[in-house]
Amino acid sequence: MGFLRAVGLERFRVSKLKPNLKMAEQRFGILNSKKTNLIKTQKRDIAALLRDGKEEKARIRVEHLIRMDFTIEAYELLGLLCELLHERAALVASEDDCPGDLREAMCTLIWASNRCEVPELKEVALQLELKYGKEFAADAKANAKGCANNRVVHKLGVAPPSAELVLRYLGAVAAEHNVDWTEPELGLDAESLSTQAMPGPSGFSVPVAPGSGLEEAYDGRPIAQPAVNVPPPVAMVNPNANPIAPVVAIVQPDAPLARPA
Repeated sequence: MGFLRAVGLERFRVSKLKPNLKMAEQRFGILNSKKTNLIKTQKRDIAALLRDGKEEKARIRVEHLIRMDFTIEAYELLGLLCELLHERAALVASEDDCPGDLREAMCTLIWASNRCEVPELKEVALQLELKYGKEFAADAKANAKGCANNRVVHKLGVAPPSAELVLRYLGAVAAEHNVDWTEPELGLDAESLSTQAMPGPSGFSVPVAPGSGLEEAYDGRPIAQPAVNVPPPVAMVNPNANPIAPVVAIVQPDAPLARPA
């Protein structure tokens, strides 16, 4: 099979399609179970950050939490599509053209094959390409004319979540873990909140002197800046003085001396 694939003579085999569909479906379930358990831990960590006043770090962690939620949702949908094609594999094998009611499912699986952690889906995509041709596969990979499932495309996309969604997640996590947290004012209108990503951190949640813990040394007062390194006066001989007893004049230099490298 490896040789036939290398020379471009491999043909579609339903015996390769069906088991890979079933294994992909099972792997999606395993991955979702692991991600769900990881989310529980991450919610506790985010609540601890909010409790400690580290809101900016909590915002970043929440974006990752949202991304995992999106991924789980997409994997659930992809698992359903794998199960559907597995049940209709005989129809796929018997028809020369792609059945109309299965086109979106096939395009979605091909599109997602390079965007998820399921190697079996790559084999599924290859078998569908062998069945329906390179042009069909290329259109599916590019999501030409929106042939793939819109929900899966959105959930597996790379765009960051909106600021509004991040704030909602933060509020939900705080409420679930009994953290006293007030939603901040971001200076964005309602439309911007729902369409723009969360602004980057400005550092307001980073404490002063976090290493030493001596923030009281600052006490809100301006700290005096160290003096400019002024070089010492230079002793120069006055050429107009009596040569027998020359007078030494003290001359201040015009500019500070350069520090040695």
